Amino acid sequence: MSPTDTNDPELTQLRRTNRMLQQRVKQAERIRKQWSTAVTQLQESHDREKVISQQLAEKESFLSSITASMNEGVYVLDTEGKLTFMNPKAETLLGWSYKELLGKNMHDTIHACRPDGTRMPAEECPIQKSIHNGKHYSVEKDWFQAKDGSFFPVAFFSSPLIGSDQNQGSVAVFRNISQEIEIEKRLIESEKMASLGGMVAGVAHEINTPVGVGVTAITYLEGETKQFENAFQQGGLTKENLSHYLSTVTESSNIVISNLKRAALLIQNFKKVAVNQSRSHNEEFLLQPFIDELLHSLQPRFRQHPITIEVDCSPNLTMHSDAGALSQVLINLIENSLIHAYPEQDSGLIHIQATLSEETTKESTIKTPMITLNYQDDGVGMSESVRQHIFEPFFTTRRNSGGSGLGMQIVYNLVVHRLQGTIQVWSQPEQGSHFLITLPAAIHEPIDG
Repeated sequence: MSPTDTNDPELTQLRRTNRMLQQRVKQAERIRKQWSTAVTQLQESHDREKVISQQLAEKESFLSSITASMNEGVYVLDTEGKLTFMNPKAETLLGWSYKELLGKNMHDTIHACRPDGTRMPAEECPIQKSIHNGKHYSVEKDWFQAKDGSFFPVAFFSSPLIGSDQNQGSVAVFRNISQEIEIEKRLIESEKMASLGGMVAGVAHEINTPVGVGVTAITYLEGETKQFENAFQQGGLTKENLSHYLSTVTESSNIVISNLKRAALLIQNFKKVAVNQSRSHNEEFLLQPFIDELLHSLQPRFRQHPITIEVDCSPNLTMHSDAGALSQVLINLIENSLIHAYPEQDSGLIHIQATLSEETTKESTIKTPMITLNYQDDGVGMSESVRQHIFEPFFTTRRNSGGSGLGMQIVYNLVVHRLQGTIQVWSQPEQGSHFLITLPAAIHEPIDG
């Protein structure tokens, strides 16, 4: 480079401008590459979003087709308890269309009101609880209100709706159990009639014995009276004849009276049990006399089985409950023991213990008086597989012997639904069976079903 070029200001400026332009070109190229990369990423992101949207649409369509084919009603709530989804079966059961209920508070619409006019607070509703505490709830019997204002019994399951590790609402699956309740009522009535029929036959057979003895005694007395009368008319009556006749009258009268009292007691106990079985309302009664009368009425069954029954119960223990349902529970448990625990008419021992305690319910901190019934037999027991299925309808190990498989199912339904309690069973082969029944000592509300 010559000195002249170096001192030329225009040339120097041109060089500077050229360097700046080259830098700008390089910078523009970098920006172009960056934009090209960004456009490519945006395109890929757009493609991914299209794929995701398509997959979501397919999943929604799949889930909709599943819920549409379900025989249970399904609806989904957001965090405020407002409806966001409902399947066709729910529309049919409730009488509302999806569009009519969309965005409405479902608890206030179908679940807050009760058939008796009382209301359930939202904080006590299991479906609402699933939203706030993220827990699952299963309810065997409750009431929903349809669009026309009518109520129908339901069983439902509620589950939290989880998304992005957060609770976004809840899902409720429910079904109308009106037919199930009606079938249960018919089964209970059928079982009552069957047990009453067996009891009638047994009591009739048992009454026949004291009545027969009484008839024999009074017939013998009639014959002795005729002989005494003949001796009196013929003037041959002696002191010895009179003493013999008076002794015969006293002995025969005692035999007739004792046997008539025995027959009357059997009839009285049978009438009480029969009346209890036909009742379906709450009443107050002493538990020990109640159990004793029930066992007296079942004495004919024990003639065929040398079984001893021990009762451990305070004479002052009082219940306010459904006596008919409780008698049916005890009769079915005893019959179950006689048939299954002692199949070969073996001798055995059945122990029934009743105690009073106070327990705190899950929904309240208030202690409630509870009756605990421990029913134990020392029979053949049952295997674990039998124990697990014992309360299932139509399950029986004596199908070939005429077993219906309904006895223990009815016991479960009576304890849980009618008497509002719980029942558990423990058993092992050759170690007998133990049923633990826990019941509220007092039920003041009317019992449904």
